[in-house]
Amino acid sequence: MSTTVKEFLKECNFEKIVKSCIALRHDIHQHPELGFKEKRTSSLIARELHKLGLSVYEHIGETGVIAHLRCSKDGPVLAFRADIDALPIEEKTGVKYASLYKGVHHACGHDGHVAILLGTAMLLIQLKHKLRGTIKFIFQPAEEVVGGAQPIVAHKMWRTPLPDMIVALHGWPSLPLGMVEINYGVTYASAGRFRITIKGRGGHGSAPELTHDPVATMIQCISAIQNIKSREISALTPVVISVCQINAGSASNIIPDTATFAGTVRAFSTAKVIQTIRRIHSLSSQIAKAMKCEATLDEYSIVPPCVNKYGITKRVENSLRKVFDKNIKISYKPSMGAEDFVYFTQSVPGVYFRLGLGPYVSNVHSAQFDFNDEAIPYGIQAFGQIALDFLEIKKSTR
Repeated sequence: MSTTVKEFLKECNFEKIVKSCIALRHDIHQHPELGFKEKRTSSLIARELHKLGLSVYEHIGETGVIAHLRCSKDGPVLAFRADIDALPIEEKTGVKYASLYKGVHHACGHDGHVAILLGTAMLLIQLKHKLRGTIKFIFQPAEEVVGGAQPIVAHKMWRTPLPDMIVALHGWPSLPLGMVEINYGVTYASAGRFRITIKGRGGHGSAPELTHDPVATMIQCISAIQNIKSREISALTPVVISVCQINAGSASNIIPDTATFAGTVRAFSTAKVIQTIRRIHSLSSQIAKAMKCEATLDEYSIVPPCVNKYGITKRVENSLRKVFDKNIKISYKPSMGAEDFVYFTQSVPGVYFRLGLGPYVSNVHSAQFDFNDEAIPYGIQAFGQIALDFLEIKKSTR
């Protein structure tokens, strides 16, 4: 019978590990930092990893941290990844450890992801004599701006040594506490971000006839592009178009020279995202021209879909069943969210799964969201079991 991580929890003083990780999460939650600005967070992570005696490498992809745990014998290389950045949201949780930084909040639970991965390191350092190979702990910056994974994959420390497999999780409010969900196939959509600037001719608000109003033009563009999904794309093709940001003017009586709007497109293929963004630009340009303005596509970025491939996903599922038994949800329904974890899995095989936080947790990316501390021990055990199954030294049957 295969070994389970639960057999070692008592001897590893698991309760102490969890208590320490909860305190660390509260500290990180209280001091949230945006993408590529996570200097305090990465220093805290490095400090805790140094305490464990791991080989620690800092400033990877600017503010990322990688640590190596070399086990008792040579063998495969297994990597775990946690994202570390926060969001530009004003926190409204009311918790004692609420953000001390105005307008910045760990509203996606990355503080919990960091705590889980640090706890995994605390657990596995005590089990390294039972394991072979190397475990890489990757703390990635700037996931929310979809910019942190690529610099890490490009760094020499990603390849030194190159993992044979990488695993990550995300806390999920709609999933009950003590449960996990794992997808087969597409897990997260391809995502594109766009920003369009409308250039017109400004003037006094009392004489709009003397202007080429970019604000009125922008409103027409935003309204029109909603018809792309309903009138130009099949109802059987999942696509999301959301305009999430607008910016125009500096006074209530001045029509500005320019107006900008920005948003996101989601689909299950990169080609469809690119096609849709180009159509948004084309339609906006036509409307702008009709209103004596000009529309330019200033920037757009694309993240490919994140895919869990069958063979390696089945292997991780088998490990998760040893921790969660029947409390595991198998899904073939992807999320319209996006994840730059895909850049790791373009380099090596990888699996991404969701960890239950619910039912009394607000949705991610909201001012009320706070990661559920009670999920931390489940996350540590999940990662620990995957490591045991992938790296355990098999006993001789002779």
